[in-house]
Amino acid sequence: MPESTRNPNRDLTYQQVIEQFAMRLPHLIEGLASDREWIWYAGPKPPEEDRTVLKYLGFGFTPRPHVTEDGRNAHWFHACGLPVLRRRKHSRRDNASEQQQEGDPVADLTRLAAEFQQLNK
Repeated sequence: MPESTRNPNRDLTYQQVIEQFAMRLPHLIEGLASDREWIWYAGPKPPEEDRTVLKYLGFGFTPRPHVTEDGRNAHWFHACGLPVLRRRKHSRRDNASEQQQEGDPVADLTRLAAEFQQLNK
């Protein structure tokens, strides 16, 4: 993602996220949960206005819920400046076939051996 379009609030520290959340969404503060260095919102589904504020604060949404330590499902997360792992859009098989198309080592060795034999005749 180009640096100019990245939300700068994704790089907020843990404490800054908590402070901004408490200031902008005090009615949702009870839904916050933490898991290691990440902050999760595990409360009731927020209305559209609150979702806009969550996005502004740098929260991301995942359709697959994260189960917090107390057993609640959370869909909104903030990584507090840590890198977020992204899933690949193609399988490892696709990756392997691309590598084989770039150059088949067995075929290359066979070709090199034949060239070597031609030179030594």
